[in-house]
Amino acid sequence: MKFILMILTTMFMIVACSGGGENVSDATVIAKKAEEKRKGFHCLSAWDGSNRSLVRTAKNSMKDPKSFEHVETRIAPVVNGQHIITMTYRGRNGFGGMVVENTSAYVSNATCNVLM
Repeated sequence: MKFILMILTTMFMIVACSGGGENVSDATVIAKKAEEKRKGFHCLSAWDGSNRSLVRTAKNSMKDPKSFEHVETRIAPVVNGQHIITMTYRGRNGFGGMVVENTSAYVSNATCNVLM
């Protein structure tokens, strides 16, 4: 009798734990991904929030590209297929001191690359 009671209790716990979650439809997931793409989050790295194309552009203009340190990146929602993206970073200047710089660019919504 105890064995049957333990099995029924275990089954009840499994059903209660797995069935209590939110029921997310495919339409909700698609709408959420579309909103994230409109906001531009798909263009930012999940690791540090930077945009690879803008980092590459900033490093190419630095005197000491190895000293590059990403601070933050902000991106505006899409307008005419483009985002305005602003990045703050640190790096060494010509005298060897660390300076904080900002750079901005237009980024394509489709490719996430800096537009020249």
